[in-house]
Amino acid sequence: MRSMPAQTNRLSIGRTTGRCAATGAALVPGSRCVAVVVDRGDEGFERLDFAPEAWESTPRPAGVLCVWRTIVPEPEAKRGIVIDDEVLEEMVARLDGDERPERVAFRWLVALMLLRKRRLRHLGVERRGEREVWSFARRGEENAAPFEVVNPHLGEEDLRSLAEQLGAFVESDLD
Repeated sequence: MRSMPAQTNRLSIGRTTGRCAATGAALVPGSRCVAVVVDRGDEGFERLDFAPEAWESTPRPAGVLCVWRTIVPEPEAKRGIVIDDEVLEEMVARLDGDERPERVAFRWLVALMLLRKRRLRHLGVERRGEREVWSFARRGEENAAPFEVVNPHLGEEDLRSLAEQLGAFVESDLD
Protein backbone atom coordinates (compact mmCIF):
# COMPACT_ATOMS: atom_id res chain seq x y z
CA MET A 1 0.00 0.00 0.00
CA ARG A 2 1.18 3.47 -0.86
CA SER A 3 1.16 6.08 1.83
CA MET A 4 -0.49 9.41 1.16
CA PRO A 5 1.74 12.47 0.70
CA ALA A 6 2.39 14.82 3.60
CA GLN A 7 -0.46 17.05 2.36
CA THR A 8 -2.75 15.24 4.81
CA ASN A 9 -1.88 17.84 7.48
CA ARG A 10 -3.70 20.53 5.48
CA LEU A 11 -6.98 18.83 6.37
CA SER A 12 -6.85 20.15 9.89
CA ILE A 13 -10.21 21.73 10.70
CA GLY A 14 -9.84 22.37 14.38
CA ARG A 15 -12.11 22.38 17.37
CA THR A 16 -14.57 25.05 18.34
CA THR A 17 -12.92 28.35 19.25
CA GLY A 18 -15.71 29.09 21.73
CA ARG A 19 -16.42 32.35 19.88
CA CYS A 20 -19.12 33.35 17.41
CA ALA A 21 -17.53 33.76 13.96
CA ALA A 22 -19.94 36.62 13.12
CA THR A 23 -19.82 38.68 16.30
CA GLY A 24 -16.72 37.52 18.17
CA ALA A 25 -18.85 37.04 21.30
CA ALA A 26 -18.07 34.12 23.59
CA LEU A 27 -20.25 31.04 23.10
CA VAL A 28 -21.42 29.86 26.50
CA PRO A 29 -20.75 26.17 27.25
CA GLY A 30 -24.02 24.26 27.23
CA SER A 31 -25.69 26.70 24.83
CA ARG A 32 -26.73 25.91 21.29
CA CYS A 33 -24.65 26.97 18.32
CA VAL A 34 -24.46 26.43 14.57
CA ALA A 35 -21.26 24.74 13.41
CA VAL A 36 -20.14 25.16 9.81
CA VAL A 37 -17.32 23.61 7.80
CA VAL A 38 -16.07 25.97 5.10
CA ASP A 39 -13.92 24.90 2.15
CA ARG A 40 -11.13 27.49 1.85
CA GLY A 41 -9.74 25.97 -1.34
CA ASP A 42 -6.01 25.31 -1.18
CA GLU A 43 -5.96 26.54 2.43
CA GLY A 44 -8.07 23.54 3.51
CA PHE A 45 -11.22 23.28 5.61
CA GLU A 46 -12.15 25.57 8.47
CA ARG A 47 -14.69 25.10 11.24
CA LEU A 48 -16.69 28.17 12.22
CA ASP A 49 -19.21 28.38 15.05
CA PHE A 50 -22.08 30.85 15.22
CA ALA A 51 -24.60 31.84 17.87
CA PRO A 52 -27.98 30.77 16.39
CA GLU A 53 -29.26 34.36 16.16
CA ALA A 54 -26.04 35.50 14.42
CA TRP A 55 -26.29 32.60 11.94
CA GLU A 56 -29.84 33.66 11.03
CA SER A 57 -29.01 37.36 10.66
CA THR A 58 -25.65 37.38 8.83
CA PRO A 59 -24.68 36.43 5.28
CA ARG A 60 -23.41 32.86 4.86
CA PRO A 61 -19.65 32.46 4.48
CA ALA A 62 -18.39 31.48 1.03
CA GLY A 63 -17.57 27.81 0.49
CA VAL A 64 -19.93 26.24 3.06
CA LEU A 65 -19.47 22.47 2.87
CA CYS A 66 -21.84 21.43 5.67
CA VAL A 67 -23.83 22.86 8.58
CA TRP A 68 -25.14 21.31 11.79
CA ARG A 69 -26.57 22.46 15.10
CA THR A 70 -24.71 21.47 18.22
CA ILE A 71 -24.12 22.32 21.88
CA VAL A 72 -21.04 24.28 22.94
CA PRO A 73 -19.00 21.78 24.97
CA GLU A 74 -17.84 22.39 28.52
CA PRO A 75 -14.07 23.07 28.41
CA GLU A 76 -13.21 20.22 30.80
CA ALA A 77 -15.86 17.81 29.53
CA LYS A 78 -14.82 14.56 27.92
CA ARG A 79 -15.50 14.87 24.22
CA GLY A 80 -18.13 12.39 23.09
CA ILE A 81 -18.25 12.34 19.32
CA VAL A 82 -21.58 11.77 17.62
CA ILE A 83 -21.52 12.27 13.88
CA ASP A 84 -24.79 12.92 12.09
CA ASP A 85 -25.15 10.61 9.07
CA GLU A 86 -26.84 13.25 6.91
CA VAL A 87 -23.91 15.63 7.47
CA LEU A 88 -21.49 12.89 6.40
CA GLU A 89 -23.57 12.09 3.31
CA GLU A 90 -23.63 15.77 2.38
CA MET A 91 -19.85 15.97 2.71
CA VAL A 92 -19.35 12.97 0.39
CA ALA A 93 -21.68 14.51 -2.20
CA ARG A 94 -20.12 17.98 -2.09
CA LEU A 95 -16.57 16.68 -2.40
CA ASP A 96 -17.44 14.70 -5.55
CA GLY A 97 -15.10 15.67 -8.38
CA ASP A 98 -12.51 17.42 -6.18
CA GLU A 99 -9.24 15.77 -7.20
CA ARG A 100 -6.95 17.38 -4.59
CA PRO A 101 -5.28 14.50 -2.72
CA GLU A 102 -6.32 15.68 0.75
CA ARG A 103 -9.97 16.01 -0.38
CA VAL A 104 -9.92 12.59 -2.07
CA ALA A 105 -8.60 11.11 1.18
CA PHE A 106 -11.18 12.90 3.32
CA ARG A 107 -14.04 11.79 1.04
CA TRP A 108 -12.73 8.21 1.15
CA LEU A 109 -12.68 8.18 4.94
CA VAL A 110 -16.20 9.58 5.22
CA ALA A 111 -17.51 7.03 2.67
CA LEU A 112 -15.94 4.23 4.72
CA MET A 113 -17.58 5.58 7.86
CA LEU A 114 -20.96 5.58 6.11
CA LEU A 115 -20.36 2.04 4.89
CA ARG A 116 -19.52 0.92 8.41
CA LYS A 117 -22.66 2.65 9.72
CA ARG A 118 -24.64 0.73 7.08
CA ARG A 119 -25.78 3.90 5.32
CA LEU A 120 -24.12 2.77 2.08
CA ARG A 121 -23.95 -0.46 0.10
CA HIS A 122 -20.66 -1.42 -1.52
CA LEU A 123 -21.33 -2.34 -5.15
CA GLY A 124 -17.85 -3.18 -6.38
CA VAL A 125 -14.28 -2.16 -7.15
CA GLU A 126 -12.87 -1.23 -10.54
CA ARG A 127 -9.27 -0.63 -11.55
CA ARG A 128 -8.70 2.34 -13.84
CA GLY A 129 -5.01 2.51 -14.57
CA GLU A 130 -3.30 3.26 -11.26
CA ARG A 131 -6.60 4.14 -9.57
CA GLU A 132 -8.87 1.89 -7.58
CA VAL A 133 -12.45 3.16 -7.73
CA TRP A 134 -15.13 1.85 -5.37
CA SER A 135 -18.83 2.10 -6.22
CA PHE A 136 -21.44 2.74 -3.53
CA ALA A 137 -25.19 3.34 -3.31
CA ARG A 138 -27.31 4.61 -0.45
CA ARG A 139 -28.85 1.78 1.52
CA GLY A 140 -32.63 1.71 1.81
CA GLU A 141 -33.24 3.56 -1.44
CA GLU A 142 -34.26 1.05 -4.09
CA ASN A 143 -33.39 3.29 -7.05
CA ALA A 144 -30.42 5.04 -5.45
CA ALA A 145 -27.95 6.17 -8.08
CA PRO A 146 -24.51 4.66 -7.56
CA PHE A 147 -21.55 6.94 -6.99
CA GLU A 148 -17.81 6.38 -7.02
CA VAL A 149 -15.06 7.11 -4.52
CA VAL A 150 -11.35 6.80 -5.27
CA ASN A 151 -9.31 4.72 -2.82
CA PRO A 152 -6.25 6.89 -2.02
CA HIS A 153 -4.40 3.88 -0.51
CA LEU A 154 -3.76 5.57 2.81
CA GLY A 155 -1.33 4.18 5.30
CA GLU A 156 -2.51 3.42 8.82
CA GLU A 157 -0.96 6.60 10.20
CA ASP A 158 -2.73 8.71 7.55
CA LEU A 159 -6.07 7.03 8.35
CA ARG A 160 -5.60 7.64 12.06
CA SER A 161 -4.70 11.29 11.45
CA LEU A 162 -7.71 11.87 9.20
CA ALA A 163 -10.07 10.18 11.67
CA GLU A 164 -8.75 12.38 14.50
CA GLN A 165 -9.19 15.49 12.38
CA LEU A 166 -12.74 14.53 11.50
CA GLY A 167 -13.53 13.94 15.17
CA ALA A 168 -11.88 17.23 16.14
CA PHE A 169 -14.55 19.34 14.50
CA VAL A 170 -17.64 17.24 15.20
CA GLU A 171 -17.95 17.21 18.97
CA SER A 172 -21.67 16.60 19.45
CA ASP A 173 -24.83 16.86 17.37
CA LEU A 174 -28.46 17.72 17.90
CA ASP A 175 -31.36 16.25 15.95
